[in-house]
Amino acid sequence: MHPQPTVWGHHPNSHQQNPNITRHGNHLLTAEHANHKDTNPHLISTLFDQRRYYQATVSNRHSYRTYPDNFEVLLTPISTPPPIPRSIPSVKKKLLFIRHAEAYHNSLYKNGLKNNALLVRDPQLTPNGHNQVQNLRNEVNNIVERGYQPEIILVSPLTRTLQTATGGFFDQAVKLEACSLITELCDAKCNEGQPVSQLRRIWHYVNFLQTPEIWWPEYESQEELYNRVSTFKKWIAYRPEQNIAIVSHGGFLYALLRQYFANCETRLMEWNINQQ
Repeated sequence: MHPQPTVWGHHPNSHQQNPNITRHGNHLLTAEHANHKDTNPHLISTLFDQRRYYQATVSNRHSYRTYPDNFEVLLTPISTPPPIPRSIPSVKKKLLFIRHAEAYHNSLYKNGLKNNALLVRDPQLTPNGHNQVQNLRNEVNNIVERGYQPEIILVSPLTRTLQTATGGFFDQAVKLEACSLITELCDAKCNEGQPVSQLRRIWHYVNFLQTPEIWWPEYESQEELYNRVSTFKKWIAYRPEQNIAIVSHGGFLYALLRQYFANCETRLMEWNINQQ
């Protein structure tokens, strides 16, 4: 008999909420704000300098944009020539990419039940997936022993990635930060998540401060996924950390790296931010 695997977290069912207005601090992001075309160099430069990236919810859809604290001021026309955006410093980061362990929709898909797999809302890990996480924990410990120490773990807010990150980095004193930019292509029920208020009750040690209450779109096209990947590349370049672990999904990682990842596979890569 196989030993009972450790179960890394669970979640109860919850109902999807779809507000049309999202609050960030003292600011409300409305349709008027989100429809603004981010083409002003002064606006873009200021946004990059502040390193603040948010998501706006508009008509139950999400557009991945950047909004600083003085967003309303920046929308006003400027009479003086805009400053030249400062260049990105030539820096190589070391990123540890990890795909989540096997979840129930993966198991259904492998057994030829594709339609059933797509209908499982935010699936948890299977017993085999929890065993994979145990192996990942050992692998992460070996990577750290060889000299790589992640400064932060960015994790998709879906349950299967939260479970994978929690178990895989169980022995490491590293902060976990939810990042909806690295979630899976939202083209099926299995890739829809849970509201942040629900997630905080379970994953109380994960930082959800930059994640809106409803952070996934109702539907996302391939083009929208690649736009999100482009936004992620710019966002990760201005993160202050040099060593970052990223726990994500097969579809997102393929769109980002053009490489296929098996469940719970890890790859440590040098990331030249000037070449992305």
